[in-house]
Amino acid sequence: MKNKLLFLPVLLLLLAPAGLRAQAGSLIPVKIYISSHDDVYKFKGLGVGVEELRNGYIEARVFEAKYKELQALGWKVEKVMPVPGDEKIVTAYHNYSWLTAKLDSVHAGYPLITRKISIGQTVEGREMWAFLVTDHPDSAENEAEIRFAATIHGNEPVGTELCIAMIDSLTQAYGSVPEIADLVNNREIWFLPLYNPDGNALGNVNNARYNAFGIDLNRNFPVPDGSAGDDGTYDIEPENQNFIGWTSANHFVLGCMYHGGALVANYHWDYSDSLSNDLPDHHLIREVSLGYARLNNPMYNETSDYNYDGQSDSGVVFGYYWYPVLGSLQDWSYHTSAAIDLTLEIGYSKWPNASNLPNYWSDNRQSMLFLIRQAGLGIQGLVTDSATGLPLDFARVEVAGIDKPVYTDSIGDYHRMLLSGNYDLTFSKAGYFPKTVTGVRVNYDSLTSLDVALARDLGVAGGEPSELIWQKDRLLNNVPNPFRVQTAIDYQVLSPGMVSLRIYNAAGQLVKTLDEGNQIPGTHSIKWDGRDDSGHAVSNGVYVYRLQAGGVKQTGKMIVLR
Repeated sequence: MKNKLLFLPVLLLLLAPAGLRAQAGSLIPVKIYISSHDDVYKFKGLGVGVEELRNGYIEARVFEAKYKELQALGWKVEKVMPVPGDEKIVTAYHNYSWLTAKLDSVHAGYPLITRKISIGQTVEGREMWAFLVTDHPDSAENEAEIRFAATIHGNEPVGTELCIAMIDSLTQAYGSVPEIADLVNNREIWFLPLYNPDGNALGNVNNARYNAFGIDLNRNFPVPDGSAGDDGTYDIEPENQNFIGWTSANHFVLGCMYHGGALVANYHWDYSDSLSNDLPDHHLIREVSLGYARLNNPMYNETSDYNYDGQSDSGVVFGYYWYPVLGSLQDWSYHTSAAIDLTLEIGYSKWPNASNLPNYWSDNRQSMLFLIRQAGLGIQGLVTDSATGLPLDFARVEVAGIDKPVYTDSIGDYHRMLLSGNYDLTFSKAGYFPKTVTGVRVNYDSLTSLDVALARDLGVAGGEPSELIWQKDRLLNNVPNPFRVQTAIDYQVLSPGMVSLRIYNAAGQLVKTLDEGNQIPGTHSIKWDGRDDSGHAVSNGVYVYRLQAGGVKQTGKMIVLR
């Protein structure tokens, strides 16, 4: 755990990623001019993190030594003079204290439809406030969950004001506008208005982008392929650990993070070209992004800066084709939980004059309502035990042809957005027979309900293999994920034979052999306490577990938090 006493400059430098420790001085905002879009893929190898891509140049922050190195390599680099903050503008935004008081005030006025919680503390000890608007905020219900978040970069605060405006809009109109009441009654609408309050507290200055340890939080999440983020480490910052723990305890269907500095709806992947690593829900995610942009006229009509080889149009862009980012929130969110998570760039000015905030609200209000509506459309239902009628939590729901399952919540409910079509769905849980329902009609703009009861596999539960109805050996999942103390990995085998279940770190090194030997047919659950073969606790980060059974080799990923 990083200690707040380590804010002295020398110690703070020691805590920085290895790539930064050897470099002294302050980061300098720069423009680096490019001759073609292909140049953006060169900067990772040069040790430069892309913050924004413009027409003909990128924006980044580098140390003086790197600035001179780039010039020596022939790049045209210009230093950018920061625009000083105007105190009258800054105080018109909700800072941390004002936001805290505002959320308390809204909850006091609408206690029956709101709840305020802290998901944890920042490096400097500020609470990360999350705010829920729904009709029964203290009860779990069969309702889709959606999340709006903002200001992961502390100097991009407009999204905070959009969150506050939507909270006011939902609560104040709840009793008088039927359409709003319907959304509040049938969704769990979460807001995380100020993700990086430590950076935001610095005001409209360069370093406000980062957290108090100088880390870009949107380059610090575990990368789906197990590589290090753009910050160069596998360490997960406290703010991101809080977010990972909170979101992993929920089952968000849809989410977004508001940014400033561009005008486009950016969708995953950021880390990989989908042509070589297909995104299972690519067409659905693109359609949701377009839905947001269509209702935001400035965004929908702003395409010139993002149209690379036909990969952007109508105010949306596939992230990697814009510019690659390792460690983004949206990639982690979709990879880990199947939650569609958009990066919404809502204006070229990162910290505009407060007098422009009403225009931002006008541009984005209908788009935000669209996301709330869309989160609850597609297909939903309850998965229960056929004998007892009790709900089954963390049952797996798979859609044939889309390699991205979702899981039931604590009360057995699942929610899955889908494009219009006919689908085959398979429901499964360790210790139960899977069930497949074929030819289910789902429409993108409406809701299909499908409840399923699973029969317990009494043969497996009693120690004797029963007739198995799955068609191949398979790895299921690990629960919980992420975890701090212990997780359980489930798998199924069709016939007796050798089984190997091993855990590897992100570098591909063997960490722990969990199961090695002959296994009988059935469902098996192996627990791991986060220790290696020598009995030492592993560090936090991303780990891969690999099952070999018969001719099947399958892998999964999990996150250890310390």
